[in-house]
Amino acid sequence: MARRDTDPNTDAVERAWDLLTAGDLEGALEAGQAASERLDSPEGQHVFGHVLTAVGRLEEALELHRAALELDPSYLDAMLSASDVLMRLGRFDDAAEVVEEALELVETEDERADVLLLLIDATLGSGHMERARSLVASLPEGPLESPQLDFLMGRARFDVGDVEGAAMPIEQASKQLPHDAEVFYYLGLVREALGDLIGSAAAFLECRQLDMRAPRLPFSILPQRFEREVQSVLGELAPEQRSQLDGVLVLVDDLPGAEAVSEGLDPRLPALFDEVELDDGIVLRRLFVYQRNVERLLPRSDEMSATLVTVLTEILMAASLRKTNAALDA
Repeated sequence: MARRDTDPNTDAVERAWDLLTAGDLEGALEAGQAASERLDSPEGQHVFGHVLTAVGRLEEALELHRAALELDPSYLDAMLSASDVLMRLGRFDDAAEVVEEALELVETEDERADVLLLLIDATLGSGHMERARSLVASLPEGPLESPQLDFLMGRARFDVGDVEGAAMPIEQASKQLPHDAEVFYYLGLVREALGDLIGSAAAFLECRQLDMRAPRLPFSILPQRFEREVQSVLGELAPEQRSQLDGVLVLVDDLPGAEAVSEGLDPRLPALFDEVELDDGIVLRRLFVYQRNVERLLPRSDEMSATLVTVLTEILMAASLRKTNAALDA
């Protein structure tokens, strides 16, 4: 049998995608680098940009997606990838500008939905709620070929406050995508908003289980190192926050416990400050920090300290406000 001729660049692109999908980031980096070395290949620049996004090298990823678009200005996937990276970098207005250009290139209802959903995310990130609501109203009715897109349209409706409109597509998605933690997280939020607290707890518990079984993020650090990061950041907080920590038991874990989630706690809460009254009348004050949920918030791999400062400052300020309000009520 004659040997089939192959395009080495196409092989490198496909290999990079396959390795990235399989979670082999080291192999994907190598294959992606090889694919991008063909400077006339927009597909090679694009796949390597995706790999770099997965490992948190966002500025480099953005440059590669731009390189792909210079080679092929009508490359829709590269446009969407560039807008996604821009949002991860907090540049929501720039992301919206790219997505609006992409709208002119869509050919199918699924593509239109995909592009509109990114535009909605960028618009929400910029704080333009009314504009986001009008965009949600322009989404296709569904169902679409992709159940994932149907879910994302439901999520968009929830994010702009249309709980009733979000309920059916998200409930349906939980049956079609039974291993998607994001689906069950939003299912819990929707049920909670509709007053179904038992159903909400069940969905949140399923989300927690799926999150627990999911592979760690590529830039996840060892638990011991994460605990050291937490302790270091706690020592660097503003004096008014540090004073709240006197006598506080600091506990670091992967995720909130199943018992707490069954009682209504958000399974993706990054931190929790609470007080427990013991039998002898002593009040135990605790600060929980949840590694997987903190890492989920990281815009990039080198933002751990900054993200922890934000999370811990917000949780301690909220605790202080609750204490002040309780004193005023008394």
